[in-house]
Amino acid sequence: MKFRFPVFLLVVVLGVSLASAALAEMSAFEIAKKSINLEKSKTRVASYKMSVINERGKSRTYAFKVLEKDFAGGSKKMIRFSEPSDANGTGLLTFEKQGADDQQWLFLPSRKSVRQLAAADKSDQFMGSDLFVEDMGTISAEDYEHAILKEEDVDGFPCWVVESKPKAGISTAYARSVFYIDKQNFAGRKAELYDKSGKLIKTIHATVVEKVGEWWTIKTLEVQTPDKKTKTLLELTAVEYDKDIPDTTFTTQSLERY
Repeated sequence: MKFRFPVFLLVVVLGVSLASAALAEMSAFEIAKKSINLEKSKTRVASYKMSVINERGKSRTYAFKVLEKDFAGGSKKMIRFSEPSDANGTGLLTFEKQGADDQQWLFLPSRKSVRQLAAADKSDQFMGSDLFVEDMGTISAEDYEHAILKEEDVDGFPCWVVESKPKAGISTAYARSVFYIDKQNFAGRKAELYDKSGKLIKTIHATVVEKVGEWWTIKTLEVQTPDKKTKTLLELTAVEYDKDIPDTTFTTQSLERY
């Protein structure tokens, strides 16, 4: 779930059949890597509907598309909003490189300019949702220390409970993340994200996980912020793998065009 973790939970994992003995011998890093690398096709194009529900129960719905492509040593991601009309054209470009912080650029049509985000900006709310800007980026298992805490069922599915903490030099709003990873297919079923004081910032729950072709796909996701009593619902409406995406898609010049 990088939607950092969420990019952790918003994506797909290739179904893997392993013997029970082999599963028992897997390290926390190996489990986390399989789950974080949920969809490692060379490219991915996905469409989402996002409903943001405030404390009063009022909802605002967005539509956006995500284009991702693997590059040497990392990956690149372009997010582009199409709905509602006042969000049309809003875009976020992310460059991920193992062992370093993401680079992110935001384009707001109202300002007609691209702004590179600083580390402090990445903990800002994304489009008023329960997600942070950094959640819309990517993540590498190598940038974290992982430990298996226990095993626990989520919605009837046996899961490993894996704790991940960022290594020195990795900037993130989350000092500690706890992921519930399906033992059958490595899909992230749930996550709990904590700040440096140990306070729970948000919870994420994959409510529908289905196989699409050869890929296990998280189709609906619920994100909640306990303190604010807000909720964000994400629904995957379409997805394509290994579709040709020109490298020029992932540039700040492309970010300005919509």
